[in-house]
Amino acid sequence: MIPSLEETEERISQPGLARPAHVANGTSKSKRMWVVCLVAIVVLGVTFAVRSEKLKHKGNPTAADEASHSVIIRAGTAYRGDMGVYINALGTVTPISTINVFSQVSGQVLAVHYAEGQIVQKGDPLIDIDPRPYQAQLQQAEGLLDHDRGVLSQAQIDLARYKEAFASNAVAKQVLDDQEQIVIQDQGAVKFDLGQVQYAVVQLSYCHITAPTSGRVGLRLVDSGNTVFAGSSNALVVITQLQPILPLCSTWRKIISERFKRNFVNTNLLRWKLMTGRLKRRWQPAPC
Repeated sequence: MIPSLEETEERISQPGLARPAHVANGTSKSKRMWVVCLVAIVVLGVTFAVRSEKLKHKGNPTAADEASHSVIIRAGTAYRGDMGVYINALGTVTPISTINVFSQVSGQVLAVHYAEGQIVQKGDPLIDIDPRPYQAQLQQAEGLLDHDRGVLSQAQIDLARYKEAFASNAVAKQVLDDQEQIVIQDQGAVKFDLGQVQYAVVQLSYCHITAPTSGRVGLRLVDSGNTVFAGSSNALVVITQLQPILPLCSTWRKIISERFKRNFVNTNLLRWKLMTGRLKRRWQPAPC
């Protein structure tokens, strides 16, 4: 039975026939959910890819370096030479020389020119001792030298006169011979006086004590006003040489023998060279 037009209008106007609008709303919500899910999946994928790339570069610093910096390649000239081998080990640093400076003359200390722990160079002034007694000795020796030189000159003049007189048969041969011996004696006296003058100069130079080598000065053992004596067993100053200096290590020889024994056919030969110091110049610890 076909419904009439009025019945159809009544059914359309009834509230129960509004379901297709709800169905359309449900379909749009499901589409939104799919879109959100797709966006979340894409974001998770990008995040995972970025983190995996970072972890890869973190595990391989070289790759990260290469990725961030460009590599520059330059050509160089190849040459043959020695390669330094450095070994870290405990050892003892020993100075090559330690110098105790003693007084060669007796006298009063006038000045001390160094401080404790000071680095001094060779020839730097250290201590001044009263030089007046030795200046007086030098003056005495020089005066005696001048006197004997005058005596020698007088003897040489007399010898020349005796030679002329002997040529004229005015004096005897004995007188001429005696005069020649007098000249020789005066020459010996002059040489003795020269030695005395040189000795006095050396003694005077000992009053001004200088550093015999470069290094570090130790404790201050004397002060101005002290009296020092020649031949005393107490040192005036101690100087320790620092450059160059010798590092000693008890393990470096063992390490070298273990590392380089494959380069030698006979291990005993290596030990013999190490014991005799034949490898000292080649395998030497790095200087401090």
